[in-house]
Amino acid sequence: MGKAILFVDDETKVLRSFRRAFLDSDYRVLLAESGREGLEILGTEAIDLVISDMNMPQMNGYEFLQEVKERHPSVIRIILSGYTERNTVCKALIDGSAKAYIAKPWDNQQLKEYIRHMFEVQDILNGKGLLEFINGMGELPTLPSIYYTIISLIQSDADVSEIAEVIEEDPALSARVLKVANSAFYHRATGSIKQAIVYMGLLTIRDIVLSTSVFESLGSTSETHFTAELLWRQSNLCNSIASSIYRLVHSTNVPEEFFASGLLHDIGLLVMLKYFPDKFSQVLQAVEEDPQLSLIDAEEIVVGTTHSELGGYLLNWWNLPHTLIEAALFHHCPLDERSINKEFNVIVHLADAYSWKLLGQFPGIRVIPEVYDLISVPEEAILQEVERVKDRFIP
Repeated sequence: MGKAILFVDDETKVLRSFRRAFLDSDYRVLLAESGREGLEILGTEAIDLVISDMNMPQMNGYEFLQEVKERHPSVIRIILSGYTERNTVCKALIDGSAKAYIAKPWDNQQLKEYIRHMFEVQDILNGKGLLEFINGMGELPTLPSIYYTIISLIQSDADVSEIAEVIEEDPALSARVLKVANSAFYHRATGSIKQAIVYMGLLTIRDIVLSTSVFESLGSTSETHFTAELLWRQSNLCNSIASSIYRLVHSTNVPEEFFASGLLHDIGLLVMLKYFPDKFSQVLQAVEEDPQLSLIDAEEIVVGTTHSELGGYLLNWWNLPHTLIEAALFHHCPLDERSINKEFNVIVHLADAYSWKLLGQFPGIRVIPEVYDLISVPEEAILQEVERVKDRFIP
């Protein structure tokens, strides 16, 4: 029998439709008409993935998924939500109660594909080579205390002013937040942390706090020219280029759950520099000596895993949303069939390559020519956007 999926919804007809949709699958499907019943099933059955409706009596979907996170943290948690529940969905994504959400109404075939991809990503993150590398690190880096403070404020529905005050107590963090806010192409500039939170949203603020704290705590001792500060500059530039490309493709701002992907996509590179500087120096030497060798291939040869896989693992371990995990995992191979958000992974792939090019750093990173076809935008148009970003952010 294959993996087990638990569907939780207070409407019997919805549960029946789920059962019918998965009759021809290899999954073991279990159904619960309430959050309480769902928790009982989780207590007795080995469940791999939970999909829960949000609007349920007694225990709503958010409360249910919070309990699942605490009692069964290894279970993949997905929200099934309507547009009117957007605020609750964002809250669940922010505090890690849910990894992803599926909007109503859903297509059964797309739902099955979505679940398949979720499991495939988990298989990558549980790969033998990656786990051996993780075990070699010893204790994994933990999230900073200010991150938990802000998450706690969000969970308690604190006013934006309270969150802004916490950020303002840290001058370095405040500067990072404002720099990202003013590079996000919201067509306005701000010197106010409170306004920045309103412009960008709580999901993005959470990710900026996370990335800033991690970059500062994992300063590299490597003797190469790569430093945490350089990686922060590249990540911020990558985020700006990704925002610009997304607007070019869709004529609108990046959705909140995707916006900070550029800030976090290379977290694995930072950790590799910190914990395995000698091996990373060998990687750099390999790509410098062989122009045909990509960075990812060199990492596989020298290290046995890649910074993309390491970044995806850490973001997953830190309980961040699936969108961010995918951006880290697939930004060098955005057309990978196992990914869900191919278009946005392509955008991060392009932004990553061009940001390194603008900084004049890092051999072994190149654009996959086929990616332009997926976003239906010619290379020339992308290059024009990159130049606009360069004029604004490169002194």
